[in-house]
Amino acid sequence: MIVPTPTQVLVNALERDRGGLAIVIWPSLELRAWLIDEVAALPAMAEGGGAVVVKTVDDALSAGDRPVLLVPEDERVAVDDLDGSRDQFAERSYPLVLFLYRDGDGERLLPFRPSLASWARGSRVDPDQLAEVDLDAERKRFFAEVGEPPMTWLEKWHARQVPRDGAGYARAYWAELLCQP
Repeated sequence: MIVPTPTQVLVNALERDRGGLAIVIWPSLELRAWLIDEVAALPAMAEGGGAVVVKTVDDALSAGDRPVLLVPEDERVAVDDLDGSRDQFAERSYPLVLFLYRDGDGERLLPFRPSLASWARGSRVDPDQLAEVDLDAERKRFFAEVGEPPMTWLEKWHARQVPRDGAGYARAYWAELLCQP
């Protein structure tokens, strides 16, 4: 069985579910800031005038029809508010990405909010899942799909020898993760 990387899950969620919800789990403040920048740079988030970062569900609703990164100060309130707001986001052309702290109040509350859980089903990303993946096997899978090792492909990416499209950005992110020590 092929297990998709967190990046692939997120990119698939953003492209598949244009008015949907993706949840990104962050393990530390340092990684949260990096994840926000990485998600904002994805092609699906760069459209529509670029992603806007907000702190509340009301701010997300006020953002208009553009990509939104919801980084709540109070995760419990955000999860409760989103659980009852699915219909208000249904007509949007762009996804909403909710950032939650691993094992924090928001993530612990998710199983008790069935509407929100079903809305985000299959669109939950935890970057530390890579630690649970056999990196050698993933590198071999990258080679099988792309035809070259991640580092070689990344060199071409940085030299702008690879198209800057959605697939290219997703592959660059995947390669970067696979090149980490």
